[in-house]
Amino acid sequence: MKLLEKILVPVKINEISTDQLNVAVQLATNFNSQIILLHVLPAEAKKESIHSLIIEYVNKDFEKVLTDLSVKGIKAEKRIQYGNLFEQIISVSETENVNLILLTNETEQTNKNQKIDVVTEKIIRKAQKPVWITKTGCTIIPKKILCPVDFSEASERALNNAIKISRIFKATLNIITVFEPLEENVSMRYEIDYKKENDELKKDTNQRFNEFIQKFNLTDIDYVTKLIKGKIHKKILDYAVKNKIDLIFMGANGKSLIQRFLLGSVTEMIIRELPVSMVITKSENILNSNIDS
Repeated sequence: MKLLEKILVPVKINEISTDQLNVAVQLATNFNSQIILLHVLPAEAKKESIHSLIIEYVNKDFEKVLTDLSVKGIKAEKRIQYGNLFEQIISVSETENVNLILLTNETEQTNKNQKIDVVTEKIIRKAQKPVWITKTGCTIIPKKILCPVDFSEASERALNNAIKISRIFKATLNIITVFEPLEENVSMRYEIDYKKENDELKKDTNQRFNEFIQKFNLTDIDYVTKLIKGKIHKKILDYAVKNKIDLIFMGANGKSLIQRFLLGSVTEMIIRELPVSMVITKSENILNSNIDS
């Protein structure tokens, strides 16, 4: 069994993202993965009067991309679906049982005030498969990876995946946790020694952080750990920028009925800023866990 068997790459085949395809190639090369290129046409394209002409042009575009991938020794297949883009990506990811959905973010061409496009955000919310979002101009092979943790099952899954990808690409893994100090509130009726309370909070968080890290196999990983004080999402963003991070791993909630569409407030805020390429994990891992050792 392959570690990363199938990668779903939704594309506009006539204007395919170079960054997205390059990341797919690197992953497939390192993991001997199969790439599934998915192009979704509007339902109207199935009309008899225009269908054959549209398919002819789409197949020509596919042929060039598939030939280029074959020359690089990569196994790739095409999928042409009809209807709603978001629904078809989710459907194919499940029916093909892919290990990863690899997206590109297109807001820079559409809306400069919005960091992440609507379809990408909806896929992140709905998909149970890990989602890798490539940011335009990203570093293809990550050299610095960041994984913020809060000791939850979601961040545990994210760190597991970050460790495996760091090991494969020989990247430096930055593992951080952020604690928010208690702030003075003049309306409180009781006197509180904020310095003492915050010192205790820092000590407790640091202990939990060390215990959390000890659960993971970091053999052969170049990694650093850091405890940071401040507003969680702001400190994560600051760290990513200051340390020139190439890729962020973050966990999101699983697929219970109530949590199905929830990412977690911090993860959601980071995604909306999208400082660099990101990987969001939910209930499944990127790599097949039964042979990841």
